[in-house]
This record gives sequence, C-alpha cells and structure tokens, in this order.
Amino acid sequence: MYRWEFERQRQPFRVDVPGSLTLDHIGLMVDAAVKGLGLAYVWAAKAEAEIAAGRLVTVLDDWTPPIAGHHLYYPSSRLVPATLRAFIEVLREVEAQRPPEKVKVTTTSKLGKAKKAGLRRR
Repeated sequence: MYRWEFERQRQPFRVDVPGSLTLDHIGLMVDAAVKGLGLAYVWAAKAEAEIAAGRLVTVLDDWTPPIAGHHLYYPSSRLVPATLRAFIEVLREVEAQRPPEKVKVTTTSKLGKAKKAGLRRR
C-alpha cells in the first residue's frame, strides 16, 4: 500500500493509511471524498473544480510539499528512437513552463471527524 508522504520545514513524514476503501483512480478518489467517504490524497488540479464549488476543502496545507514534476525512465543507449526523443523534448518543454504543483489532501468529512483529526472545514 502507498504511504502518504508529507513534509513541513524539510521534515518528512510518512503515514500508512488504513481503511476499508482503497482506490487507484484519481477521479474515483475525488468522487469518494465528495460523497464524504474519507480523505483523498490527490493533485490539487484534479480536485480544483470541487474545491472551487465548496464541495471539498484542502487540509494539511503546511504539510504538502511541491511536486518536483514528471519522471521518465527509459533504457540508456546511444540509439534512442526518434519518437521517444521527441516525447522527451515535449515533456521537457511542458515541465519548464509549468509552475510547481502541490498534492492536496481533500475532505468533506463530518465536523466531528474533522475536529478529532485536527482538520479544517470550510
């Protein structure tokens, strides 16, 4: 299971998140959070519409470090196929123009749960 990774003032913190619901699709994670089923650990851009509409709020903002960007792993060789080389150049251009993004933990948890966990509600 993926550990949620947080950082504040260069102090890393990882959490094993137990639960009865585990999803591997960001859209489903956001939908589950909107329905009040728990927290969603997703990119801010993926929950932006729900946050703007007030259906979700961000929590643990001071614990969310910027994401470094995309990573691409491929076998090193002198003969990189032209299609892969073109993809790498496009990815570099896109990354150079993109501002740093943060991962956001979003929730619509009930007030009691929010108080218990020390989270904020809108």
